Amino acid sequence: MELIRLVFALALPWVLGAVWVNLILERPLAGRRAIVLGYGFLLGSVAFAVIMRVIDAIGLSLSFIDLGLAGLSVTALGLAINARTGRLGGREDWLRLDPPALPAWQTVLLGVLVGLIGMRLIGLGLEVIWRPLFSWDASMHWATKAKVWFEASKIVPFVDYDTWLESADPRLYTDVHPHYPKTIPLLQVWINEALGHWDDSLMNLPWVVCAAALGLAFFGQARLAGVGALPAVVFTYFLISLPLLDTHVALAGYADIFLGACYGAAVMAFYQWSAGRGRGQALLALLTALGCTMIKNEGVFWALTLAAGWLMVVLPRRAAGWLALAAPLVGSIALWAVPADWSFAGHSLRELKLQLHPDALWPIGQSFWVSDSWHLLAYFVAAVVPAGLWLLGAARSAYLGIGTALATALILFLILFTSTNYAWGAVHFTAVSRISLHLIPAFAFFLMLVYRDLSCGGIAVSDRFDAHQARTAKP
Repeated sequence: MELIRLVFALALPWVLGAVWVNLILERPLAGRRAIVLGYGFLLGSVAFAVIMRVIDAIGLSLSFIDLGLAGLSVTALGLAINARTGRLGGREDWLRLDPPALPAWQTVLLGVLVGLIGMRLIGLGLEVIWRPLFSWDASMHWATKAKVWFEASKIVPFVDYDTWLESADPRLYTDVHPHYPKTIPLLQVWINEALGHWDDSLMNLPWVVCAAALGLAFFGQARLAGVGALPAVVFTYFLISLPLLDTHVALAGYADIFLGACYGAAVMAFYQWSAGRGRGQALLALLTALGCTMIKNEGVFWALTLAAGWLMVVLPRRAAGWLALAAPLVGSIALWAVPADWSFAGHSLRELKLQLHPDALWPIGQSFWVSDSWHLLAYFVAAVVPAGLWLLGAARSAYLGIGTALATALILFLILFTSTNYAWGAVHFTAVSRISLHLIPAFAFFLMLVYRDLSCGGIAVSDRFDAHQARTAKP
């Protein structure tokens, strides 16, 4: 019975999200089922946490029955709208397999890679099941909230240390980061509510599903972007096998992999919108960007990078160029004008202590070029992307939006670790790789796009996208 409840708890947010993503996304599209399943879990997890907050706000308890009924109701509503609008499709649409026409050796290689990905995820799942909650961040400011909210069956407030010490209110709790978003601890609460008891291992199984969902979303968007089946699986394998990403699954409890998956999903959908102006992809990009803000405070800054990319796409070329040139000046003026104690996304200038830390540059370089956190990904990006964009000629224009977003994210990343007190985390190798996990899936997708265009001889991306849409459209 416990196994059934566990499977139900893992499946409900996934199915809830997939039902609504299926309603959003146009059909038919290459890679559509993988996109629906991948984005379904990411958005469904965030949406289910929102449902839990609504249940708590109206005075109901965070019980398995109340939460399960609420989740099923929202899922049923989505199914009804899908059925009414004809977006649900028949069972054959979801169960039909359309294997690509590949040479025998490519088919065998594709099967081997898919099998390796599956084995990797199974191995990570066993790691999570067998291993107790990992100490440090996972137990200092994520599971602390989950434990309290599970025992109380409601969301009780967490405050900073000073407020907690000054207060005699027994209903107040504290931890290292009391003001972090509630999404991740609420997912842990939901699993434990389904189990009926606290289990600090099984409550982390959503981390394994998150990795699987990231792989599905990545593969689906790769196929939609015109990447062949075998290269799409190869790049998906590269992503899922990255050492530090797998470490964050095996040592589950940190929110960084969820943020990396959500930001990567947002960047992928944003690129698809910028290439084909699909409304469904635009909405997926918006929702996953909002999801970033509900996972960690840093997600606000990553979501804003997509706003920068959007401006580059929609503005006339001359206006976009002037905006890019003016951005550093506007940012400097804003930093000078903003009060030091004004907080944005959980940070204030007084807390950040802006000051140049050149000693952080070498450790940052080591984290990417020497440490084995990302295998050879940094080398591939540094070699392939500049050379590719130089060789692609007119096709470079298709990268304006995604390139601006990722360049902005990289600049913010470097500012964080070279110009604030977070430089300590770079010098002592405690945060650089963990924070870079937020950006790695997006950069892996960008690398794959450049490979796609180089392998196609620099064909204009917009022309290829239109041809791809024509091939997948119903007669």
